[in-house]
Amino acid sequence: MSKDKVVKKCARCDKTIEGTWLTALGKTWHPDHFTCEKCKIPITENQFKVADQKPYCTNCFLEMNGKRCKKCDVLIDGCKEKCVMALGAHWHSEHFSCESCQKTLEKMPFFEKNNEPYCKQCYEHLFCPKCKGCKKPISDTILTALDSQWHQNCFKCSKCKQPIGNGSFGINSEGQPLCEACLK
Repeated sequence: MSKDKVVKKCARCDKTIEGTWLTALGKTWHPDHFTCEKCKIPITENQFKVADQKPYCTNCFLEMNGKRCKKCDVLIDGCKEKCVMALGAHWHSEHFSCESCQKTLEKMPFFEKNNEPYCKQCYEHLFCPKCKGCKKPISDTILTALDSQWHQNCFKCSKCKQPIGNGSFGINSEGQPLCEACLK
């Protein structure tokens, strides 16, 4: 009866392994030859990443395949960090915030201007026209009359105070709107 000795060869250098070895990716390696394919530093951590059947340390793998946060330009580790995909970019969830007030927008409706996110309040304050009647921002339908912009319900007859909306109107001697009924 003969005993065959199994010879282990290193997947990196193809030399016989004597002493300690490790097995990964279905291959046997000298411990110091099991290195990251990119940075060549030995992989000593228990977790490593694989691409094209080659080992990579977590940092190099993220550098090659990871997404960068639009705000801070730091890689987002999808295994450890929450990520938001919005406006054609990736963001750390805590960095997806209003461009003006910095309020986090992760679970809120937001508005976009120049490819940057804004909360409703900042967007209206910065970008929406102001109503001639109430002086508040108009974020929905704009009624334009008398060289001004109005909310539908704010464009009122100066005499009876009823909304004119899109109806016919005239103007009094001070240039203020009058509904059809008050014109008579």
